[in-house]
Amino acid sequence: MTIAPEDVQVGPSPIAGEGLFAARAIDQGEFLEYAGRVVKASALEGPNRYLFRLNGRLTVDGSDPSNLARYINHSCEPNCAADTKGGKVLIFVTKPLMPGEELTLDYGPEYFDQFIRPHGCRCSSCLYPKGEVSIGPGGLFVTMPSGLCIGVRWTQEQRQQLAAWFPTQRRGEE
Repeated sequence: MTIAPEDVQVGPSPIAGEGLFAARAIDQGEFLEYAGRVVKASALEGPNRYLFRLNGRLTVDGSDPSNLARYINHSCEPNCAADTKGGKVLIFVTKPLMPGEELTLDYGPEYFDQFIRPHGCRCSSCLYPKGEVSIGPGGLFVTMPSGLCIGVRWTQEQRQQLAAWFPTQRRGEE
């Protein structure tokens, strides 16, 4: 079953910048396309973080913001996997996702070494290897010792409630 645009939501990610989150429960095997124009790999110029190799000759340039799959962040223990079929890149969910859970993908060693390693991986299995809880402006994330991350994104109403419960005091304020 194809994941429709209304089934996912782009929002702030604890991993990096913006991420793609389930807006409803998503079953294993559901998928979305990594969309973009297909270009010859030899014709590419300059760095582009939104390239997905189809084969040795062709690459999908997914830099257009309408390509929702471009917001899927890297994880060393992902919940999605990519497959190329019929000249398209399809991103399949590999385990059931709850609403609010971020979709993640292993970007592979080449991308990891070039873009992630220099700054450090921020996926839950690297940040919380022993099983920890992370609470931030984006939501609540519980990482199990196995590396499985269960996350819930805050709604706007929940953010307002949290701000009321835990007001931020600046240095010098009483």
